Amino acid sequence: MFQTWPNLFLQSYASAPLTWFMLRVSDMGYESFYAALLAILIFGVSFKRGFLLLQLLLWSALLNSVLKDFFSLPRPVHVDANVLNNGTPSGAPFTSMGASSFLGALPPAVVEHLRATIPSGSDEFGFPSGHVQSCTVLWGSSSLLWDSRVVRWLAPFVIVLMALSRLYLGRHFLADVLGGAALGGAVVLAFVFVQRAAWDARLFTRAWTEFRAALPNVAVWILLIGAPLAIMPFYPGRAGAMLGTGAGFLMVMGGGLPDDAGTWAQRAARVACALLFHIATAGLVGMASGAARLNHGDWWVVAVASSVPSFVMMWGTVAACTRAGLYRARITEAVPSGAQ
Repeated sequence: MFQTWPNLFLQSYASAPLTWFMLRVSDMGYESFYAALLAILIFGVSFKRGFLLLQLLLWSALLNSVLKDFFSLPRPVHVDANVLNNGTPSGAPFTSMGASSFLGALPPAVVEHLRATIPSGSDEFGFPSGHVQSCTVLWGSSSLLWDSRVVRWLAPFVIVLMALSRLYLGRHFLADVLGGAALGGAVVLAFVFVQRAAWDARLFTRAWTEFRAALPNVAVWILLIGAPLAIMPFYPGRAGAMLGTGAGFLMVMGGGLPDDAGTWAQRAARVACALLFHIATAGLVGMASGAARLNHGDWWVVAVASSVPSFVMMWGTVAACTRAGLYRARITEAVPSGAQ
């Protein structure tokens, strides 16, 4: 499954329109797409369900980064110069150096060369596919959260299309996309058990999110605050986003869950406010770190640059929109799992 023939077979049908289409499909797997989509879902559709989906995607992305660093395996464009990289020549130092059989491993010399040239944490390793894993989590979890027949029917099609785009563009082996789909499915399955235990509904009660020494509260604070702080030196970008959104969520719950009701104009204004807060805060943090001549490669600088905009978007949007009347009320009681 680490052979390059599936990539070359798909690329044998390459054309400018097909490459453009596959690039647009692949664009739906990048963080900028998910950030915009989650802003729409959290502030324009359902704060509760959108936040749950955000947490699933964040933890899935962290798992993917850990496994990529652990396996440290190349992509097809690293091992075969015949494979096009996003529609252009890859310039790989090897030719036809994928696995020699379907279940065979990649040549050790190729793997060692990649590990010596690509730094850990750069997200340039291949296995498993983050695009396919996130796509599986997004569509699988959404079908559970919104209980939509349309989403359930579309989910397999979109996941397969994402996998084909990553193969066609030379970014992943067959093993990578299958591994990503399996891991994404495991995350969705874990969420099924969470829903059956009703932990997802209880997360949105003030009694569970208050800062006190009770078992549910300790678990929530470890999940949203403690765990991101513990992994921050190793994965500062991922952990920063987790910490910022988690802290923002706890601040929101201190005043009660926002009521999602509102006109289309009010919902659109809340989404616009969230995006504006994130973009503006990220810009200000970047300007401040530049003025202070900080090393943008230091883990704590990366963590701050990721956590502060996430926190401001999560808490600041709800606070500002509540004051502006874009949220009609704040709910202080538990919200049933099927509500909203």
